Amino acid sequence: MTNTLTVYSRTVCPSCGAAKRLLKSKGIPFTEINVEEDEAGRRRLLEKGFQAVPVFHYAGRWETMAGLRNIINIIEEERVA
Repeated sequence: MTNTLTVYSRTVCPSCGAAKRLLKSKGIPFTEINVEEDEAGRRRLLEKGFQAVPVFHYAGRWETMAGLRNIINIIEEERVA
């Protein structure tokens, strides 16, 4: 089973844009959920205790921008395996 990286973002969010550019530059595919347009996605974040974006979900892990490097490392290690 392949894990999918999900990026929770907003339309006007410089950090979200920077994160998505970084992921694209590393060739890491992701699904984006814009919490301004997706009420269920917004509720999911609030239920997890997040009040700001970007938030990243991968392989059961939830990370903020500060933890994005952790997720990238996991994905890159999986690519080698």
